[in-house]
Amino acid sequence: MKVAYWSTSCLEPSIEAVSREVFQLAAAFPGSWIFGVDRHYVARFSWRRRCAGLHANMYPFLRAVIPVLELRFDVSHVYGNMTPWFFHKALRARPIVHTVTQDSPEPVTEFLERCAAVVVQTETTRERVLALGIDAAKVHLRRPGIDLSHFAAVSRKSTLGASPRLLFCSAP
Repeated sequence: MKVAYWSTSCLEPSIEAVSREVFQLAAAFPGSWIFGVDRHYVARFSWRRRCAGLHANMYPFLRAVIPVLELRFDVSHVYGNMTPWFFHKALRARPIVHTVTQDSPEPVTEFLERCAAVVVQTETTRERVLALGIDAAKVHLRRPGIDLSHFAAVSRKSTLGASPRLLFCSAP
């Protein structure tokens, strides 16, 4: 199965958590590609990493290209907020899996209804999606994984007065 991953993350898996998740998923499906839209770069392209990205100002061009690219894949997997405005109008030809990474003030229910599956990361988001009238059978709660080999419980005493060791984090 070839999956098109559509993301608004920065396409930098070494420094950004959502981007890392997307790249790990794409590695499991040969022939899959990651397409990104972000304001932090003009353009990105890598055959080796199977990814391409453009600046958000390229939206008119993307609206024309996304439907053509979508046809080359079996499934579209969108990573983004509850209503990813770059993709919710352009994706229509293939089944859509949507992983909600953040809430939206005004979700477009029509997009969520078109999704074959909606994956959420918290109970609060799940309840919000269900309150919008989305079929509960296609809403799936998957909490983000934590690598327990890197994190361990410590006594409260050992953390008092210590400087934080976390330098960057994009998601809980």
